[in-house]
Amino acid sequence: MEFQRHHLRRVGGAGALILALVVSQTHLFGIIFSLPFLVLGAILLMDDLTRPVTRVIDSILGIGSATGERPPIDLRLARSYVARDCLDDALAEYARVMEWHPGISEPYEETMILLARTGANPREIDRVRRRGLRCLRAPEARAAIEAAYRRARETRPDPVTDDTAHRV
Repeated sequence: MEFQRHHLRRVGGAGALILALVVSQTHLFGIIFSLPFLVLGAILLMDDLTRPVTRVIDSILGIGSATGERPPIDLRLARSYVARDCLDDALAEYARVMEWHPGISEPYEETMILLARTGANPREIDRVRRRGLRCLRAPEARAAIEAAYRRARETRPDPVTDDTAHRV
């Protein structure tokens, strides 16, 4: 359903832009008459920037559904897994949050620290860092990712329990 809605929106947006171009070329005041089609085409093509307007369009067309909605951001479950030493479950939960909300830095930060705590390969920590820097553009979020990366590089698993972090 999401695939069909995506293509319907893209085809409609392209059609509106083409119609705006045709109207602007054929009428004396074509630029003025083509503006509504131009705005409609831009709204349909820029779904992420115009999500409230496209939700209204989807509800009018009857193709809106709640299945594509993202769940709210909540790191409490992952943090409770960490507190109970269910580290694999915590990593899976952090990965799910990063998939649904790639624009927040906390799951990347906590994943890097947790990977270091479990003794994961440093390349895996680097991969999470690169993904976080790719997804985050705000300077403070990027700085938080870099600070967490430095902390993760200093964190090593405890050789006795192989589970608790300590500083080198």
